[in-house]
Amino acid sequence: MVHNKVILITGGNTGIGAASAMLLAENGANVIINHRDNASSANKLAAEINKKTNRDDAAFAVKADVSDESQVQSMISTILNKYGKINVIVNNAGLKSFPKNMNDVSWKEMQAQLDITLKGAYNVVKSVLPYMLKQKGGNIINVLSAYTIGMPPQKLIPYVTAKYALEGFSKSMAAEVGPSGIRVNMISPGITKTGFTE
Repeated sequence: MVHNKVILITGGNTGIGAASAMLLAENGANVIINHRDNASSANKLAAEINKKTNRDDAAFAVKADVSDESQVQSMISTILNKYGKINVIVNNAGLKSFPKNMNDVSWKEMQAQLDITLKGAYNVVKSVLPYMLKQKGGNIINVLSAYTIGMPPQKLIPYVTAKYALEGFSKSMAAEVGPSGIRVNMISPGITKTGFTE
């Protein structure tokens, strides 16, 4: 199902993103591990994947801050130059959030979550969509949170708000590009033992 697919995973160097990269590559995909500021862990993961799959091009790491449109465009160009296509996007990049009462939350903190979660997904989709439309297919997977199902926990307003915004973006995108053969899926994992949650 994913054999020979080119899959970009934002925030792919740790946690759920890293586990996804390894699993997808083991099943024959070429994975691009996006990171913002941890080249060491991203390159180490790519090397581990290439060794485990016995394929030199199974994985490689690309640095880009997804909230920066120009960096995203440069990343997409690098991927297309190497593989000639992008079949799947996994918008997984996130920002750590620490419990805080609303009275103590600044707009700067709200904006920071929106910039990575929503604007990041927007930038990546905006840059890749023309190629997916041209190839008449693709899959966009947006990683939400179980906190968008039912009543969310207290004191995580910036994080939860950004995830709900990503849900709205996902549903709107699905309605728009579904008829063109591009699937838009959301996954909402529960609390998972990663460096993020620890």
